[in-house]
Amino acid sequence: MARLEFGYHPPAGDRGTERVDPATFLADLDRILAVAAPAFESVWISDHFMTNDKYRLECWTLLTWIAARHPEPLLGTIVLANSYRHPPLLAKAAASLQALSGGGSSWATAPAGRATNTAATATRSRRSASGSRRWTRRST
Repeated sequence: MARLEFGYHPPAGDRGTERVDPATFLADLDRILAVAAPAFESVWISDHFMTNDKYRLECWTLLTWIAARHPEPLLGTIVLANSYRHPPLLAKAAASLQALSGGGSSWATAPAGRATNTAATATRSRRSASGSRRWTRRST
């Protein structure tokens, strides 16, 4: 029987849907993730950096911070703004997160700045019971 999995999308900054105080943001996020990380299968961070936010952290850096502090969940990007990122740098960021998270990362790429994200590709790596990595790739 298939298992229903839930993920959590904490703020990466001021999304306009909740109150974010830059002075206490990391401490607040750490407290939230102390509860959410063990309870959810995954944690997802958005990669939007031009959305009228007054305060927002870069997603790969924030995901690495989360991986170091809360290794339980699968980590991923909701949308990855690949048109703003040089491909070798993006590959290095993904490989670094993969190594630092112990093999639990997932990300999706799509054209940045578009109203619709068509032809997105999601890549997911999960740790198996033996500790080896299992990769799945899905094109939509």
